[in-house]
Amino acid sequence: MPPALSRLCLVLFVFPLILLAYTTPPHIDEWVYPFLAERIAAHPLDPYGGEAVSFGRLVPIFEGVPHPPGFPILLALLGGDTPAHPERARWILLPFLLLFLASLRPLARFFRIEAGWGSFFLLFSPAFFLSAQRLMTDFPALSLFHGALLLLLLPSPRPWWGAVLVGGAIFMRYTFLLLLPIFLLVARRRCAGTGRSSLCLVLLSLLPVLLWNGFSWMRYGATHFGVHLGIVVASGGGVTWRLGALPTFLGGVLVPGAFLLGNGRKRLVVAFIVGLLLFAGVAPRLDPPLGRKGILLAALLCTNALTFLEAAVAEMQRVRQREGEGGILLAWAGLGLAAALVSFMSARALLPALSPLTWLLLRRFAEKGGGRGILALALLVSAGLSLLLGFADRSLAKAHAAFPRHLAADPPATPIWFAGEWGFRTAMTQAGFSPLVDAPGIPLPQPGDRIVVAEGAAPAPIPSPLQGHLRFLRTEVVPSTFPLLLMNERAHAGFYSAGWGCLPFAPAEGEALERFTWYRVEGRNTTP
Repeated sequence: MPPALSRLCLVLFVFPLILLAYTTPPHIDEWVYPFLAERIAAHPLDPYGGEAVSFGRLVPIFEGVPHPPGFPILLALLGGDTPAHPERARWILLPFLLLFLASLRPLARFFRIEAGWGSFFLLFSPAFFLSAQRLMTDFPALSLFHGALLLLLLPSPRPWWGAVLVGGAIFMRYTFLLLLPIFLLVARRRCAGTGRSSLCLVLLSLLPVLLWNGFSWMRYGATHFGVHLGIVVASGGGVTWRLGALPTFLGGVLVPGAFLLGNGRKRLVVAFIVGLLLFAGVAPRLDPPLGRKGILLAALLCTNALTFLEAAVAEMQRVRQREGEGGILLAWAGLGLAAALVSFMSARALLPALSPLTWLLLRRFAEKGGGRGILALALLVSAGLSLLLGFADRSLAKAHAAFPRHLAADPPATPIWFAGEWGFRTAMTQAGFSPLVDAPGIPLPQPGDRIVVAEGAAPAPIPSPLQGHLRFLRTEVVPSTFPLLLMNERAHAGFYSAGWGCLPFAPAEGEALERFTWYRVEGRNTTP
């Protein structure tokens, strides 16, 4: 990549990233980690004790939080007034971003990728661009893992410090346990070590999470990892849905312009037609049905997914012929996809597989002698889509944050309760409104009180004592000002969770950005 283009890409990445990160209100699950940080600061020897309201229920924190406490501990130490102003704590993500950036050029060289293209395709992927703005564990854990590999690639490798960073990544997200073999493979390639030294690296990497689970066993009577492993096993049926959503997510959030880099145009055309027929058959069964634009988008994303598959198959053939770094990339990609499938399908869940899959695609493109013009066009598609999704995502967060301010401008005469999570919950709670909680001993609305349900904020079902006693008042519709939606069940868009839809993003096609539905509690059944 020419130096001038590289500098331009860096500016186009950094400026919008900082702008969006510091102008987007708290969003999605960002409220969780400041909440945990506040609890850890107040009760350091009981970090996951007590209960919390989650999706309309009182849930034991120990069972409700699936990740180790590494990230909230960091927030407790450095976050300052994080609980009161979660968006201000996003500065904590800056060191992780710098670490990730520092790792890109050495890693690209190790895997024989042109550093400029290999770096910016990662930075401008929708999965990375949006995750790097969120105060959650996905991006920091990925950065620590990249940093661990960077330490192995120094002129004088530092495997022990690398193991410390891998341990930090695992202490933030259990799924990074699956990437520990990749660290060991690179360490074996770079460092002349014995089996005993590899075992010591494993033990050092696992030390934080082993200590945490030993503590949790003594404090709570069970290991935190064991409890959540049991939950994952019990929900094994969800793997089928995650596998079904994998092609569209894989094709949409890593390299959206992958079809431009594909080899074998006839195969790509066939893949597009197959994807088109598949979703044309599935679309009418969805409720509501997937529109024409949605079907075309799904077919294109499936075509992208096939492009990744073709690159992986080509790499397998090269690995059979000779030893090389391609085998490590394939193993990394496979384990990264496994990490997504054992948790839940979403854009951020695919981050562990982002680097290897992108670099496999670029290696295949270079092998076929592809030109820089096509690379630039594919990168432009990724950058443009990431920016569009970033601003569209901010619009939803702003709609949730603005709603209680609108209520404050005209103080209500009767109490108002709400159903909805994420940033909507944060904003409503800070404004003094109460969430609906279906639990013994928790107050519920009385006759005459009003309830507002935010459809696009994962509202919990109305508590059973209120069902049949609500009178519909009105629905306030917030129109979408962008052509794509990220989280909308009606459009089947589930960027942050495939449980919302089979597409990572979807055409708006006149669909509202958000709907706020109002009800009044009455003493008899007046449900329309």
